[in-house]
Amino acid sequence: MGRATQRILLLTLALATSLASAQTPAPPVETGPILILGDSIMAWNDDVGASVAHRLRARTGADVTSHAIPGSRILERADAIPKQYRPGPWRWVLVQGGGNDLVEDCACGACTDVLDQLLGPDGTTGAIADLVTRILREDANVLLWSYYEPLPTAPYPFDRCSDALQHVHERLTRLAATSDRIQLLDGRDVMDPSKPNAYDRDGVHPSPLGSDAIALQIARILDKSQE
Repeated sequence: MGRATQRILLLTLALATSLASAQTPAPPVETGPILILGDSIMAWNDDVGASVAHRLRARTGADVTSHAIPGSRILERADAIPKQYRPGPWRWVLVQGGGNDLVEDCACGACTDVLDQLLGPDGTTGAIADLVTRILREDANVLLWSYYEPLPTAPYPFDRCSDALQHVHERLTRLAATSDRIQLLDGRDVMDPSKPNAYDRDGVHPSPLGSDAIALQIARILDKSQE
């Protein structure tokens, strides 16, 4: 075999190897580990293995840890949601909460002062903004999850919380706009009073079906983030 022929064969082999490498898909980006912080919305159905964390783990196969505690507030208390956060190897940290503060401190009525303590009008001040800043400093990404509307049959004062929760959502939108490492999910996109079977009998918390709908919403945004 002549030197010219050998050279052609080597070039052909190198080109084939390069093309094969280019066509080989990159390994998928890991979605986890994921940490969930929040109140009873995230923790509901835990006793039957059907909480948001259970369903998210089942849907994605990711390592999902939940520190959510029923009754937790953003402000004060030993079990306050900011205190649920622990630095770790988290790829994503989901932050949800504030509803109990609005219910307990102002009965979802005149809540301007409570809203400002939770999250300022421009989304850059308040306890939620402080928590998100801590998480971002630890190199994790943040999923902000905002509440859905309770059923009209929900007990007082939950039945009058829609306006206050809308204000929270608007402020979360401004917070999410401050960093491309923050994603905002609107619970109203998957939990709607027109679908009461997604709600528990109390009209406030998710049924197992509702918890799964929330988990699917989270799974989809995680999948989209890998594109």
